[in-house]
Amino acid sequence: MLDHQARPAIYSAAMVERILQAYGFDQGGDPEVLPMSQGFGMALAHVRRGHADLVVKQLSPDRPPARIRFALRYHAHLHDAGIPCPRLHRTRDGQELAAIDGHLFCVQDWCPGDRFDPDGADTGTRRRRREQLGSLLGRVHAAAT
Repeated sequence: MLDHQARPAIYSAAMVERILQAYGFDQGGDPEVLPMSQGFGMALAHVRRGHADLVVKQLSPDRPPARIRFALRYHAHLHDAGIPCPRLHRTRDGQELAAIDGHLFCVQDWCPGDRFDPDGADTGTRRRRREQLGSLLGRVHAAAT
């Protein structure tokens, strides 16, 4: 495994391999773990393998699994409704999350986070970005009802 970060200890080469296998991403050469900041209290890893560009998330053990599953299903619903958010993958047996060595993981497509540039080069660009964000919030609201 090519490792470019001081990753959380949970993301050992063996653990990354087991997570990717659970989600069916077990082909395409050695996985590459790329640097990324941790977010929302989750241990995150940006992983590339073959043509797959993914984010692996270790989910909080403090949350009940039913609540985690609900949140993941809602996230999948938003994606299916056309909201631009990363697609969540399911394990080989169709589950939203994988339980490995007492830890819960989910895998989603990598999203570089550059869809909406808040510092557009000109006023027209900034206005279009605000319109895009407003439209997106409206679509999220409509999808949530």
